[in-house]
Amino acid sequence: MATTVGNFTAIDDSEVDAESPITESLVTRLRDNAYWVNEGTTQTSQGTGDKLLQTDGSGGVEWIDKDTIGVDGTKGSGVGASTAGTITILTNKILLITVSVEETSDGSTVGAGGIIIDSSDDTYVGQNTSGTLNGTYATIIDWAVFTGRTPSANIQMRKNGANYELYTGAANRIARYSYVWM
Repeated sequence: MATTVGNFTAIDDSEVDAESPITESLVTRLRDNAYWVNEGTTQTSQGTGDKLLQTDGSGGVEWIDKDTIGVDGTKGSGVGASTAGTITILTNKILLITVSVEETSDGSTVGAGGIIIDSSDDTYVGQNTSGTLNGTYATIIDWAVFTGRTPSANIQMRKNGANYELYTGAANRIARYSYVWM
């Protein structure tokens, strides 16, 4: 015979006492609460996704559906040259971008590096710079610092609406990039 599982119900400290009797009510709450904790939620309806534990921002923890944290479909690649490559912004996530810059004349690699962006406030840290992305292109990586080549193969980025745009500001250079949201 199937048993209907009730809601998650708190168990008072007074019921977890050596002198307290084991009651039907206590055992039922233990059974029902175990179901909800195993399911990964304290909600009153069963979810269908896998759950992860995260901090709730007020000193506690909460169970969340893993599909809501951007685990799937949050990576990609692109090319930025005189036309910018774009990356759609996922709010309140960390974006890691790896970049390699190539000479278009001979295909040689000028340099490679990484950029980390916090989309909660659009701050970034590049190879030799940091700041906040806005509507104006900012030099994220200046390859001349590392390679001594001129013209330098600067990687520049800006926030443009719901996208980050990335391109190389130097003639005869292309920036190949890959990214992952975390």
